[in-house]
Amino acid sequence: MSTTVVHDSLKTGRGNGQLALKIEVLARRWSLDRRLVEGALPESDAALRLRARQLTGTKNRRKLASSLMRAADRVSRPNVFSPTAPLDRRAVAEARPQMIELSHRLEDSSPVGVRGVAMIHQLLTDGTSPMYSPGWTAERSATELSDRLSAAARALDAH
Repeated sequence: MSTTVVHDSLKTGRGNGQLALKIEVLARRWSLDRRLVEGALPESDAALRLRARQLTGTKNRRKLASSLMRAADRVSRPNVFSPTAPLDRRAVAEARPQMIELSHRLEDSSPVGVRGVAMIHQLLTDGTSPMYSPGWTAERSATELSDRLSAAARALDAH
C-alpha cells in the first residue's frame, strides 16, 4: 500500500482506517513526539492520541526506564568503545539520581503525563540532546540535562 493510498484512505475513511492510522503514526512519530513535548493535547488529533497511548503504554514505559538506568550505570564504568552515541559523562553523572528516580517513576503503574514521557523519550533518542556528548565545538549549559529531567518529572506528574 503506497503512502498516497494510506493518506487518501485516512482522508476519505475508506480502507482499514486503524491500519492506516498506525502507519501514519509510525511515519510521523518524531514530529508527533515533538508536538506532545510542546504541549499539544492528544485529544486534538487521532494520530496524537494513538502516539500518546504508545508512549504511555507499560511496554514503552519499561523500555524508557531501562534505558535511563543503563545510561546512569554506564557513566560509573570505564569508557569503552560503543556504537551508541557517546554520553556526556559529566552531565549524566551529575543527573544520575534524577535519572534513577525517573526510571522508578516510569516503572510504577500509576498514571503519567504523556508530555513527560515524550520528553524522556526525546532525551534518550535524540543524539543532540544534553544526555549525549555535544561534540568538539558545541557548548552546553552544565545544568541543561538536569533542567530537562526536572521538567520531564514535573510533566510526568501533570496528568
